[in-house]
Amino acid sequence: MARELGLNPRKFGSLANEQQEPWKRPLAEFIAYCYCKRFGRTTPENVQSLEDVVKRAEARRSERQARKTNRALLLTLHSARRGHNLARISSLVRRAKGVFRDAE
Repeated sequence: MARELGLNPRKFGSLANEQQEPWKRPLAEFIAYCYCKRFGRTTPENVQSLEDVVKRAEARRSERQARKTNRALLLTLHSARRGHNLARISSLVRRAKGVFRDAE
């Protein structure tokens, strides 16, 4: 719930201070209260583990990198037809082959 609210875990120390400031709610109750107030429900619809979130972000990042490399490769091949720098083009082709080999 805290992740969906966008709370920073480094700031939880100032929020979880109910021993010194008894008027504050315990941290778990405070997060549940904020979640209910913002989203209008008591529990998240889709509970995700941190490992799943990281795995999905890594997959998106690698797909984006492959798309960028493929686009750069196509643009350089297009410029090669016009007689531009062949050494640069061959280095990009080698780099693209490495990226596609890692994706498999």
